[in-house]
Amino acid sequence: MPDDGAAYDIFSQAAAAVARDRPGGSSDPLAGLPVQHVIALGASQSANWLATYLNAVQPLTHAIDGFILDIDFGNGSPLAPLPATASRLATPKDIPAAVAKMPPGSHLLRDDLDVPVFVLNSETEATGYHPVRQPDTDRFRFWEVAGHAHGSRRRGTDRLPSNWPRDLGTDLTMEPVRSAALHHFHRWLTDGTAPPRQPAIEFDVGERGPIIRRDHYGIALGGVRLPDVDVPTARHSGVAADGTLVLTGSTTPFPAETLRALYPTHEVYCDRYTQAASAAVTAGVLLRRDADRLVSVACSRD
Repeated sequence: MPDDGAAYDIFSQAAAAVARDRPGGSSDPLAGLPVQHVIALGASQSANWLATYLNAVQPLTHAIDGFILDIDFGNGSPLAPLPATASRLATPKDIPAAVAKMPPGSHLLRDDLDVPVFVLNSETEATGYHPVRQPDTDRFRFWEVAGHAHGSRRRGTDRLPSNWPRDLGTDLTMEPVRSAALHHFHRWLTDGTAPPRQPAIEFDVGERGPIIRRDHYGIALGGVRLPDVDVPTARHSGVAADGTLVLTGSTTPFPAETLRALYPTHEVYCDRYTQAASAAVTAGVLLRRDADRLVSVACSRD
């Protein structure tokens, strides 16, 4: 590939190769399988590239039937190639400095496309994305998940270098909300039923810029809320406890006395958790199968 800028054309060609009206024949990569829609989903850095594709290329090619930007900081990637730089393995000390230099979101998504666009973010991206928030429309949805992070302790820590800590990061994962988002996105494409609108994470905006509003326990207010956030046994945050694994957030267990005050008995905790899970299902941010699994895990805790 001559440079990164060629990726946009390669992406368009790949979409055309699997499109509903592709030529078919012996060169068909799907061997004749029927296709209803071509969906483009990009997460993290790939979401940056997808945002630029959505804004600059999709109006010319119309190659994609719908876009999902996942854990997106709101900064698009360049159309022109950037100078090559030497790469090396990051160390824990590198990450906070890199994030401190991360610019706030500056990349609005065009609102004149005729295909649906879904942005699904965690609390980690919320502050950076705040300047480029856009209102929901009949073709745009924005979900922001409180208490969840860009990554989590459950994913990737076993692959970190030996000099990285292993006890950092949030216990929570975005996967249940992703499943609900994909479910709604499929309906959006097939019968036109848009995903339910959800509140965004709440902010106070002052001289220091946007600051996430938090409750007495340090949990973000507003946003999409799963039962572990609404019926907490720990402070879950999209922000790392000490800035080391900055993209994996943090989970800080509550002291025993706090747990006793919140939940006098295990039955109280289990009942409240079950109610919160049902509320999330009703809100459309949690599928019933995932709610049942989460309730089973929560109610089996000591």
